[in-house]
Amino acid sequence: YDQDRSGTLDEDEFALALEYMKMPVNDGMLERLFAKYDADGSGSIEYPEFRTAWLGLADPKKELDARNIGSFHFRLFFLLGMVFVPLTMFFLTSF
Repeated sequence: YDQDRSGTLDEDEFALALEYMKMPVNDGMLERLFAKYDADGSGSIEYPEFRTAWLGLADPKKELDARNIGSFHFRLFFLLGMVFVPLTMFFLTSF
């Protein structure tokens, strides 16, 4: 989703991530969600903010199961926390 490889998501990139999570939103809802999860008000969503959004908006176990990633990786997600989500997103978007 980080199309410009900045390490953060701008509002358009965040909208793509929401769409990928099967959460299409209208412009008003996108603005509210972006403001909510851009906790530091920087105008972009950094990884910890995205992790919070993903855990709050999606059902991570259901998403991983649907992609045949399985329960071992779900448990690993909680063990590794901030490392696993980028790896998962890499693998989900690489195929």
